[in-house]
Amino acid sequence: MTPLVVLDACTILNLLRIDDEDSDFLLKLIQNWRVCLPEQVFNETKLHVWSKSYSKEKNEHILIIINREFDHRKTFDSAIKKDLDDDFERLVRFSGHNDKRENGELFCVALALVKSREEEEFVSIYTDDYKAIEEFREFCRYHRIGELGDTLDLLTLLYWSTSDAVFQYSLYYSFLENLRAEYNHQLKDVAESADVYLAHKKKSKCNDRNLLENLGKIVAGYRRSDVDQMDAGVRFFQDGNKYKELKNIVENVDVKNVNRQSQRITEHLRRLKEYPMFKLA
Repeated sequence: MTPLVVLDACTILNLLRIDDEDSDFLLKLIQNWRVCLPEQVFNETKLHVWSKSYSKEKNEHILIIINREFDHRKTFDSAIKKDLDDDFERLVRFSGHNDKRENGELFCVALALVKSREEEEFVSIYTDDYKAIEEFREFCRYHRIGELGDTLDLLTLLYWSTSDAVFQYSLYYSFLENLRAEYNHQLKDVAESADVYLAHKKKSKCNDRNLLENLGKIVAGYRRSDVDQMDAGVRFFQDGNKYKELKNIVENVDVKNVNRQSQRITEHLRRLKEYPMFKLA
């Protein structure tokens, strides 16, 4: 039986961005799985598809795939809440999600709970939001829903569940390197935007000390690989409402989360050289 998985927006986008544009290799593998996603995740995926790290043609290609391959796999959020009834609120309370908006990760867990009971089997949820993983991990364990992992875990499952004749180790290793580069792109994009904005403000003789100082933290932190410094600059604009243009640029960036993801892949690549992944031929 093929795996039953629920995908979050960040995982869908990362998977499509690191995939081979000519062959859509990863997409074709996952098409054979039973993939589902909440309506909100589908909408968030389309909203965040555009990345300046890629060409217009690449972004448009990904958008076409999202509409073609994932639209028919979505479940409306209202249907999920109806299926769970009072248990949706119990999920919110159990996870401490009370004061937060009903986001894609929440609906992913809710949908996985419904599917696990309907199909009477484990359901895997994949998201690159580590805060969400920590938030919902205990709920998934308590209800025996299934794995709650990230794109690295999804790639690994795709690799070992596919024969070597189709998915060789060298290709798996290459996709992991592409994924690490994709995570780093997110920080690079923010740093470059901050650098351009900082140069413009200096040229116009701006004397807003807070603005200049925190833009400088983002740029210098990225260049020095100082996660704490870059994170401090990003959070200054995320937490305030004065600089709306910059708030939009950094809105969905979690510097420490991205750095953690990148380091995790680096450690995984190191281990693979010593302990190759076991798979049947």
